[in-house]
Amino acid sequence: MSLVVVDHVSKSFGGLQAVSDVSFHVNEGEILGLIGPNGAGKTTLFNLVAGAITPDRGRVRFNGLDITGLPPYRISRAGLARTFQVARPFLGMTCYENVLVALIGRAHPAPDSERPELIRELLDFVGLSGKESFLASSLNLIDKKRLELARALATRPRVALLDEALGGLSSIEMDQAMGLIRSIRDKRGVNFVWIEHVMGAIMTLCERLLVLNQGMLICEGTPADVARDARVIEAYLGAPDAGD
Repeated sequence: MSLVVVDHVSKSFGGLQAVSDVSFHVNEGEILGLIGPNGAGKTTLFNLVAGAITPDRGRVRFNGLDITGLPPYRISRAGLARTFQVARPFLGMTCYENVLVALIGRAHPAPDSERPELIRELLDFVGLSGKESFLASSLNLIDKKRLELARALATRPRVALLDEALGGLSSIEMDQAMGLIRSIRDKRGVNFVWIEHVMGAIMTLCERLLVLNQGMLICEGTPADVARDARVIEAYLGAPDAGD
């Protein structure tokens, strides 16, 4: 079953085409990778799916519902969450309060009496156990990313859009983040569309990849198929002997 269906979506800004006639789908149980060079239109595509901007043409459907042009809060309440390339927690709030905001904002908020346990369970799950009272501003980069994932999970999503979840992390932290993404899919039933530039990670975790270049979808397939595609090598991956 396809949870997200993007159908011939296009968007231009000031006469420049940012996304051009892109179509794709997200299957149940999938981690779908989205790769491409800087400026390819990846984050713009996320903005179109999540409701931050409205496409000039095309439609976006989520779980059978046409969400094209709906405001982000309605899309979130329908079950589609997103994170950002630069983590955006409420810096003046504690970890507990950050997750509480997301919990209150979902379609069917939990009763007041259940919220403390739900918040602690989410923070424990993402690796922030014991940090409920920590201000978000005091967290290091990986913990801010963990907090952003906890906030996303608090909305009870079926699909989450991840924008460079590994950016700026050390190799050990990358391994931890990859394990968390896999665990969220396997234990929480959340499906992902994941923008990432760490190719080893995305080739390992993703069943399928989409490749954007200059706003156009130039390739779709398994990681092995994409890695062999001449258009992808030219536009993004580079030839094996490049720079020799």
